[in-house]
Amino acid sequence: MLKQVLSWTGGQPFLTQKLCQLMRDSEQPIPSNQEEQWLANLVAEKIIQDWEMQDQPEHLKTIQDRLLQSPNRPQLLTLYRQILHQEPIQIDNNPYLPELFLSGLVVKRHGKMDVHNRIYQTIFNNDWLERSLS
Repeated sequence: MLKQVLSWTGGQPFLTQKLCQLMRDSEQPIPSNQEEQWLANLVAEKIIQDWEMQDQPEHLKTIQDRLLQSPNRPQLLTLYRQILHQEPIQIDNNPYLPELFLSGLVVKRHGKMDVHNRIYQTIFNNDWLERSLS
């Protein structure tokens, strides 16, 4: 089951701990041979749906605020869009990459930048980008 948890969190410590706690506190038993679907439903229900209301203690909102309140907002969001769409980006000498990296939203994986985990990728998706850029 830990492997499935890590597939959602990418090993991000706060999210991993939160998801394990949600599993422990869940009143729904984990059905045999359906662990992956059970976990996907838990993530959707307890983390992703209405995330701005459920984000306690704040984690996802902190990432969002860091990006949206930055004086470099347009450049950060444009760079994030390229990473989200897996477009090649210049890693060296990119003046906005360190700030985006420090937000925790992206990581360097196999020599390229990638969204840190599936939870972030689901929440900070194209719809979120479009709303944030307007």
